[in-house]
Amino acid sequence: MSKQILELEGTWEEICAHDAILSGHKVRLTVFSAESEISSEQNPPNKYRLSVREMLKLPLKERDIILAAQATNAEVFYRTDPDLTCFDACGEEDYFDETS
Repeated sequence: MSKQILELEGTWEEICAHDAILSGHKVRLTVFSAESEISSEQNPPNKYRLSVREMLKLPLKERDIILAAQATNAEVFYRTDPDLTCFDACGEEDYFDETS
């Protein structure tokens, strides 16, 4: 059975308006500085997918915004789904130690 994850975003006052829903649940809070806020024009809703080739054609600042948003979206899955992280990327024989 997978866990349901509720994602809320807004000001503290907007989040507090959901106190009845959040009461009794474990909550993670990320506070952004005023300088890090991104306007909706800079970070439009994801209505389409871009290929790597299309991403490389975008200005660096726009690529960084898109990649940061996607990393934030993926974080919850990597923290809560053990199937994404319970593997060995390298076996013991893949390591090379010059001192031995």
